[in-house]
Amino acid sequence: MRKVNSEWILSPRDLIAELECNHRLNLEWGAITGLINKPKEENDPGLQLVIDNGIAHEKRLVEEASKKGSLISITDPGLDIEKVKKSLEETLNATKEGIEFIHQAVLFTGDFLGYADFLVLTKDDAGNPIKDEQGRFVYEPVDAKSARIAKRAAVLQVASYARAMVRLNMAMPPKVHLWLAGDAKWSANTADLIDLAEEFENRARSRITSFN
Repeated sequence: MRKVNSEWILSPRDLIAELECNHRLNLEWGAITGLINKPKEENDPGLQLVIDNGIAHEKRLVEEASKKGSLISITDPGLDIEKVKKSLEETLNATKEGIEFIHQAVLFTGDFLGYADFLVLTKDDAGNPIKDEQGRFVYEPVDAKSARIAKRAAVLQVASYARAMVRLNMAMPPKVHLWLAGDAKWSANTADLIDLAEEFENRARSRITSFN
């Protein structure tokens, strides 16, 4: 989470904190506002190995996607909110063009910010891009995880991307996906999860608001 012009901007991490341990959200808010000192980060070889494996996994997926169709990697905006808006525009323009794979898609609604590892263009059985009734290309969000199973935090994370896509007036994604280690894949109907993402976003926002 972060505060910009008196507005708290949530991230998937905040929703996950509310899911797994609401006290963690309290601590993170306290550290951001200066109420408590942020713990010093210690060098953890095990954690670094997980991070490195995740980076390598995503890089491999990008290489594979680029061989299957058109791909664009969205500019990393960093922490500058104006650059975030520009990267959002870059993402939305790519969806309007029908780019097949949008890597590191920026999904910024004004009060929620997420970075989907991929937005993947949906196609019919003949390989033609699918459009909805409003003529919008239909995309599905994907998160790449180096784990071999779909953990509930990862499910909530990718569901939050789907919710953000709808809020940004993109076509409703039929499914959400996790691309896991060992080429394993997990998918679920968006309709079964989008309300869950909304529930945890509302709960996290309500908790943060109660601190003020």
